[in-house]
Amino acid sequence: MTSLTAKTSQLSPDTDSNFQPLSKYYYVTRESVAIERERLWSQVWLIGPRLELLKKAHDYVVEEFAGESFIFIRGRDNLVRGFYNVCPHRGSRIISNDQCRGKKASLVCPYHHWQWDSSGNLQNIPQLECFPQLAGTDVENDLRLKEVKVDSWGGWVWYSMDSTIEPLSDYLAPILESANLYETERQITIDYTTIEVECNWKVPTENFMETYHVNPLHPQLREWMDTDNILTTRLGRHAYLITDNGFTLLKSEKMSKGMKEYLALNNVDPESYTGSPHNARTFVQKAKRALQNEVIEPYRNLTDSQLTETHAFFIFPNIIVGLMAESSLIYRNRPHPTDPSRMYIDITRMCHFDPETEEIPPTSFQTFKYQNDPHLSEFFEGPMPAPVIQFQLSQDLSAFPRVQQGLNSRSFEGFILGEEENLVKHLHQELSKYIHPAE
Repeated sequence: MTSLTAKTSQLSPDTDSNFQPLSKYYYVTRESVAIERERLWSQVWLIGPRLELLKKAHDYVVEEFAGESFIFIRGRDNLVRGFYNVCPHRGSRIISNDQCRGKKASLVCPYHHWQWDSSGNLQNIPQLECFPQLAGTDVENDLRLKEVKVDSWGGWVWYSMDSTIEPLSDYLAPILESANLYETERQITIDYTTIEVECNWKVPTENFMETYHVNPLHPQLREWMDTDNILTTRLGRHAYLITDNGFTLLKSEKMSKGMKEYLALNNVDPESYTGSPHNARTFVQKAKRALQNEVIEPYRNLTDSQLTETHAFFIFPNIIVGLMAESSLIYRNRPHPTDPSRMYIDITRMCHFDPETEEIPPTSFQTFKYQNDPHLSEFFEGPMPAPVIQFQLSQDLSAFPRVQQGLNSRSFEGFILGEEENLVKHLHQELSKYIHPAE
C-alpha cells in the first residue's frame, strides 16, 4: 500500500497559498455573533417571506433575523413595505411571534396603544398632551415606523437593513439568467419548516456548498444521481451547483429502491418502466419534453438536461435555492441571536400548480428542534411526501452538531479545505470581505 506521505508528494502545490480560512473564533464565540450582526447581516440582501402570503392590502408577516424582528405588510396603496418591529416610544415589539401571519388594518403597540397605518404613518398617540417635548415637531414623519429597504424577486420579498445597498437586481445579477428559467414567482408554497439545530449557521451553509461529503454521507444517492460529477461554479459572490439526476452509478441492471422513488417523483410509474436504470434519465427527459405544451411547469424554458438536473444556487451569504423543473427547495440558514452554537434552518418547498385544474393545498407551517425528532418523522408529510429528501436531510442534520462539538475542542486548530470544497473556500473569502473589511 502506498503511504500517505508518498501520495502527498505527488500533489500539485496550492496555487492560492495566501488564502486563510476563517478562524474557528467565528463559529464558537459570542463576540463573533455581534461582529456578524453589525458587519455582515446589516450590509447584505436577505430573503424574506413569499409574496403569496402578502396578496391583499393589510396582509402581514413577521420574521426574525439575527436578533431583529421585521414586519412585512402590504399597504392600501398595494406596496409591500418592511418595518422594524419596534415601537419608538419604549421599544416594545408591536407584533408578537405568536401572531406572525395575518391581516391588520393598523399596527398598534400592545403596551401603550401607539398606532400606525399599514404604510407606517403614525395615526395616534394616546394622551398626546403628556408629551410636551413633541410640541412643534413633525410627529407624523419623525415617528414613522423605521423601514428597511424592500424589493422582490422570484416570488419572495427581499430586504436589507442597509438603505444604501446596491439594487437587488445588481446583487443577484450573476444568477438571474439561469434562475429565471424556473419561474419560481409562479410557484405555490407547499410547506415551510423551521428546524433549530445545535451548530453555527455557517456549518450547514458550507455543507450544502461542497460535494466532498456526498458519497460518504449519502451513499444511497448513487442509486439515482451522478454524485461523482457535480459541477460547481463561482458566480461573483454567489455560486452554482448542478447535479444530474436519473443516472445510476450502480452497475446492476436491477431497478433500485432509490431509482424507483426518483421515477415516481417524476410521474413515471416505476412498475411500468421496463428500461435500464442507466437510461432512466433519457426516458424522463423525453416524457417531459412531450408534455411541454400541456403542463404549467416551465419545460419549454429548459434544455433536455435541465429537465432532470437540480440547479442549486448559493445566494450569499446564507441561502441555498435548489431548482428543479417542477419544484424548488430553499434553505435559509439563520443565526441564533446570541448563541454561536445554535441556528435555525428555514426550509421552504414550492411547486407549480394550475389553479384552474388543481386544488391548491394549504401551506403547512411547523417548527421543531432537531434533537426532538432526529429522523424528521413528520417532515415533508401531507399532500407531497418526499422520502428521498427527508432521508438525505436527516443524514446532513446528524453531522452538524458533531461538527460544532469538534469546533469547540481546544485540539481543533483550523480548517483544511480541499478542491471539492472550493465553494466553501469561496464562502470564506467573501465573508472575510465583510468581517475583516480593513484587511
